[in-house]
Amino acid sequence: MNRDGSLDMSFYDLNTTLPNLCKVMAEIQESYTNETDKEVARRAGSMDVSGKVYSLKNL
Repeated sequence: MNRDGSLDMSFYDLNTTLPNLCKVMAEIQESYTNETDKEVARRAGSMDVSGKVYSLKNL
């Protein structure tokens, strides 16, 4: 962040990094509220073999 409060971002950061960061933040929030998408839970290793998804609060 610049002294005047502005922020310089590259085209890549604006179009790739920032959207991916927002996606991950949403997935983390969903994990705290027990609304984790089954595919996200499977990839993260927070689903057991029976398909039960554990929230971050439980972990």
